Amino acid sequence: MSCPFKSSIWNWRKNNIFIFEPTEKQKKIIDLDEDTILIANPGTGKTTTLAFKVIKLLTELALSFFISIF
Repeated sequence: MSCPFKSSIWNWRKNNIFIFEPTEKQKKIIDLDEDTILIANPGTGKTTTLAFKVIKLLTELALSFFISIF
């Protein structure tokens, strides 16, 4: 089975799991602690980048919540 995505940020694995490998620019966006607006061409990974940014922010929020409890 071939990979349905042609983008260089996805790898196809034998167990059919997609692995996200952000570019340097995407890493900067994900790690940025400010409000973010992405403007780019179709298929460049905007939605995926913002989704991982949200996951990072929610993880940090959850960790700070649990640390404050204990």
